Amino acid sequence: GYNSSGTITATCGGGGAGLGGAIFVMQGANLVLQGSDSFSFSGNSVTAGSPAVFSGTTLPTSGIADGSDFFLNSGANLTFSQTGTLTIPGSIGGDALNSPGTVTINGGALTWSGANTFRAPVSVSGTTLQIATSTGLGNSSNVATLNNSATLQFGGNVTVANAIVLGSTGTQVFDTQSQTVT
Repeated sequence: GYNSSGTITATCGGGGAGLGGAIFVMQGANLVLQGSDSFSFSGNSVTAGSPAVFSGTTLPTSGIADGSDFFLNSGANLTFSQTGTLTIPGSIGGDALNSPGTVTINGGALTWSGANTFRAPVSVSGTTLQIATSTGLGNSSNVATLNNSATLQFGGNVTVANAIVLGSTGTQVFDTQSQTVT
């Protein structure tokens, strides 16, 4: 706006967002990963936009970077149905402001090594999911359900804030691998 001293003030945003280094799952989309080979993601990254410069002054806000391996936009559904082993060493990011989709794991063993921020319920059915960080199951509001003899395995010392529901089909397993889990 313009004030009486003749100074024009402007409100400017910071740097832009970098979302989804490898795979960006669009709003309401469904992505199913399947196949018979073991595979993994590696070397993916996202970069936040630099702070804006306005009239020679660098504004204090950089953009955000989220989801070096996957980014789930509002209502996106991600299903892991591979028969081989899959490792996600980076992060799975997500749109924290809108309605969550779902993350379903019903194939081969899956390892999430990164700090995840996605917002969606997690369903593990008849397979093993290993998490290595306290945010391995994404946003703390996510509920994880284990069913059909599923295993939740811990690859590091973690504090899990997520609610975990044990289904009634089969025997569900928490495998701490001698890690400290709270």
